Amino acid sequence: MSTATVATELPAPRTDTLARSVVLLLILTVLQRGIGFARGLLFCRWLSAEQLGEWELSFSFLLAVSPIAILALPGVFGRYLEYFRFRGQLRMFLRRTAIATVAMVTFSSVMIALFHRQFSQLVFGRDDQTRMVWLLAVGLFILVLYNFTTDLFTAVRQQRLASRLQLVNTLAFSLVSAAALLCGGAQWGAGTVLVSYLIATVISLVVAVPDVLSIWREANESHAPVSQRSFWGRLAPFALSIWITSWLVNLFFMVDRYMIVHYSGLDADATLAAVGQYHTARLVPMLVLTFAFMLAGALLPFLSHEWEAHGRQAVSDRLNLMLKVLSAALLPASAVLLLISPALFNLLSPGKFDSGLDVLPMTMCFSVVASLACVARNWLWCDERAWLSNIAYLVGLVVCIALSLWWLPSHGLMGATAATLVGNLATLAMMLSFNRRRGMALGRGTQVLMVAPLVIAVGPWATLGVSLVLLVLAVRTQLLFSRDEKRQLLAGAETYLRKYKLWPARRAGTMS
Repeated sequence: MSTATVATELPAPRTDTLARSVVLLLILTVLQRGIGFARGLLFCRWLSAEQLGEWELSFSFLLAVSPIAILALPGVFGRYLEYFRFRGQLRMFLRRTAIATVAMVTFSSVMIALFHRQFSQLVFGRDDQTRMVWLLAVGLFILVLYNFTTDLFTAVRQQRLASRLQLVNTLAFSLVSAAALLCGGAQWGAGTVLVSYLIATVISLVVAVPDVLSIWREANESHAPVSQRSFWGRLAPFALSIWITSWLVNLFFMVDRYMIVHYSGLDADATLAAVGQYHTARLVPMLVLTFAFMLAGALLPFLSHEWEAHGRQAVSDRLNLMLKVLSAALLPASAVLLLISPALFNLLSPGKFDSGLDVLPMTMCFSVVASLACVARNWLWCDERAWLSNIAYLVGLVVCIALSLWWLPSHGLMGATAATLVGNLATLAMMLSFNRRRGMALGRGTQVLMVAPLVIAVGPWATLGVSLVLLVLAVRTQLLFSRDEKRQLLAGAETYLRKYKLWPARRAGTMS
């Protein structure tokens, strides 16, 4: 059957537009991460620095291992779900990937439970935390199912469902953990928080069941399924690249804490306290980084569609604009967050986490740099050269580890944070270099705005000053944005403001 015939027989999927997806991401991310930030501050009040360090290590382990345990298989959704839907094989695609995912995560959870002492030493630097490791084994299974569902919603371009699922999870975690800690659970510290997180994740999965069933009912299977060999032969190379990316990214964003655990030279309690201080320094920056990862995931299905429909130049133009807008928006946002963070921390825990506040500007800086690299890698994924993004992350990881070994013993927490910043800068530089080699045009404005976030490490006032300069340049010149890009941004803003009646309607003979 011809491609054109297949296309006419398939029902048009219900999807969100890219603009709507970005707006939903922005609104709901601010809402849910604001809730998460408040919850994190309350954890700082209720838990000791050692307990915070234990929770941070547990949660980081789950985030890092969840894609590794399943070979990052759901990571192929953004690139290949539409490919199989278009050919009438979507139900087969979902069934096979779901079965493979459940089989792999079951095996991984059993291995963690069986080797609990070894994992206790690996995660916590001591072998007496076996109960926490058993919780991690159960939590891995639950978290993988949650991530599978979120990736599915994003891949079918229904960002409203993915955002709603994440919001439910955030609200449930906040309510369950607050109730547990207030009812005496604080004596069990990180264990109480981890159990609360797993309960909240199960609740969000139950809420998502009707939407998953709806997608399954709408999934088509009008043509004979391809053989297992052909199916996995197409998915496996890309999935392997995504798996390596997930492994490297998660290792990248947890290695600084484990370097502190194993190479700081501190005793066990002091080490956990240092990780707890670092946890507080990451609370605000994680708002930025989480949004960027969600944005990059939501962008991929749209960019993949545009890659096939309109070619590389269209994707290059759109990705350039997205990178510039993201950088220009994160600069003043970072300045504001840096300004209000000390007041919030001092209000809840005066003087308790001063070391974390000292490194906050650098953690904010490397979060913005990492956000830009995460969005930029979409070019390589659309080009099916995900392995190049792996090289970029590997270079950054090596730089981070080498500098941590050098700076951590002499500069402590500040040295570990600086090493992470330099490692992220190396990753971004490599990513942009590979993008150029693979045909993405990096305009002058993009290059300027990729360097600008470095000022965040200096402090909030310098960041505000640079933001004002860039605003003037953006409005008065074409250094950062071309005339066509400005028209696109203004037209998009006006469309949404009119839709929600925040912009006056045009009247004949008058200016709007």
